[in-house]
This record gives sequence, structure tokens and C-alpha cells, in this order.
Amino acid sequence: MELIIVLVGVLVVIAVVWALFLRKKEPDHVESPPSLDDLRQGGVVVVKGNEYLVEQRNKYTEAEGEWFELKLTGDEGRTYWLDWQERGGLNVSLTQEMPFASLGLTPEDLAAFDDEETGSFDFDDVIYYFAASGESQMYENDASESEAFYYWNFEDEEHENVINVARWSGGDYEAAIGSYINASDVDIYSAGSSE
Repeated sequence: MELIIVLVGVLVVIAVVWALFLRKKEPDHVESPPSLDDLRQGGVVVVKGNEYLVEQRNKYTEAEGEWFELKLTGDEGRTYWLDWQERGGLNVSLTQEMPFASLGLTPEDLAAFDDEETGSFDFDDVIYYFAASGESQMYENDASESEAFYYWNFEDEEHENVINVARWSGGDYEAAIGSYINASDVDIYSAGSSE
């Protein structure tokens, strides 16, 4: 009887060792899928079903932190901007370039938004409210040298639609219009080059 118990014990030990031997070894490092931070020039993203090519990646810095932007080319060669930053969660927006003059704003209007730290304007039947403004530095394509600019951000009451305005050091104004999106609305097909 003792011999049977010993044989059963030995068989159990052999079975456990055999099972461990046959089990495939888990990889030491499991690669995570690419994130927005991994995207570079040449990458391909799909946002809400629309495919875009990443033309460049820019980094922005200011006193409150940093954010990133991808210059995207979409259908018919149109330029879009995908911005993201971590501020109490991941904030992502997709905007499209537009002529600053089409907003109907003047440099004096923008100065008044700064002075009063409030205000609104109507564009295309949507009322946009002053959200933020400030000085920032842009590092084009993650370069080591930056270019200074001043920005104004506006959003609608529902915090869905956005308009961004920038005044560059040369005095030129640029504008972009779009909306906030969920990070889950962005699918990364290719991260692009890491150089």
C-alpha cells in the first residue's frame, strides 16, 4: 500500500514537472500597442473612420506643462491637427486649418479677451467662449530649438467644439477649428519613423 502511495506521489510530481516543461514560456516583454506619444512622421492614423498621414510632430511647452500636435494630411490634401495633452486625463482634439480673417476677429478683439479673461464670439452659428491664452514655445518636429508664439483657445458651451488662434513671432495669425474627440476614436495603423 505504501508503495502505491509513493508511486502515485512520484507520478503526480512527474506530471507537474512535465506540464511545466511543455508549457510555452511567456515572453519576457510584451509589446504594448503604439500610443499617441509613439506617432512620428510617416505614421498613419484613422480618426473616426477617416485615414490621415502624419506629416510632422510638434511639441509645445509653457509654464503649465507640455502638449503635442501632429500635422496630418487627409483627403484632398487638406491639413488637420491632432493635439493631445495630459491635464487631469487625456485631452485630444482634431482641428482643421482655416483663414484667421474668416473668424471676423481682430487683434484688438483678442487683446480684449486677454485683458478681461472672458468673452465670446459667434462663428458659423456656434458661440465660442474664451477658454485660455498664453505664451508658448513650439519645437517643430521635436527639434531642440523652438519658436515663440501666443495662443488663444475658444470652446463652445458643451466643450465639444474648439477654435484655436496663434500669433507667431513674425506677427502672422493662424486659426484652426474642430472638436474634442475621445482617444479611443484614434486608431494607429503605423507609428512612423522614430528619427
